[in-house]
Amino acid sequence: IRKDEYKFACVLLDFNSHEVIDILPSRTTPFLNEYFAEISQKVRNEVKYVITDMYDGYISAVKYWFPNAKIAIDPFHYMRYITEAVQDVRRRVFDDENKEFRDRSWMGNHWRLLTTNPKNYPKENMTLKTGETISYEDRVTRFVSQDRDLLLAYLDLKNIYFDLEHLTFQRAESYFEMKINSMLNSVIPEIVSCGKTWNHYKEYIINSFIVHNKKRLSNGPIEGFNKRVKELKNVMSGYRNRDRFYKRIIWIYNANKR
Repeated sequence: IRKDEYKFACVLLDFNSHEVIDILPSRTTPFLNEYFAEISQKVRNEVKYVITDMYDGYISAVKYWFPNAKIAIDPFHYMRYITEAVQDVRRRVFDDENKEFRDRSWMGNHWRLLTTNPKNYPKENMTLKTGETISYEDRVTRFVSQDRDLLLAYLDLKNIYFDLEHLTFQRAESYFEMKINSMLNSVIPEIVSCGKTWNHYKEYIINSFIVHNKKRLSNGPIEGFNKRVKELKNVMSGYRNRDRFYKRIIWIYNANKR
């Protein structure tokens, strides 16, 4: 399979069964249109939900071919924008030669903690070189408190993590109206940029809080599929025919779902 043939494939997966429906060799509009045009209008009209990432090509195709479907953006993808915004603030303040940080090297080695959901921090406390015992959350908070922008960005993300865990679809619209407005009026440019992106996709972000069959709409099953594909690629190296490779992946993956 030529690596440069197509940059991105398109995986179609059933939300209820977690079975792969198909793998398209490209996610470009011509491929999507050609594929969806083969599906009868009756079937397309019965689709209720489509969960996707923030690729506008998918959103446009769904609007055209599945007019009755609600579009939801997977939480991982819109949360990535706010976590990247916080990390961009860190990079910016670190690049300021006039800014002095205590324990800069510690954050340099543990930068992922800055955007990790605090509930996922290690439960045990850490011991500093001074002998002081402190929780990981308090350690991160102590570090970011050395810079206003970094502290505000960190606390904003921390609050979002907490809010989203308790948010329902009924409250999602008013919450994101408030949150996006707050981000757009932030004094931190990276947060403002994230707010603009969230505002552009607001309707689809809100739809991610819809509960279907007792589960929130999510592309989580596809993440598991992608991990499985990487494993299969290592085992099945040498496939020259792309279509056979995709069919083999689908057959093996779906066989484990039955």
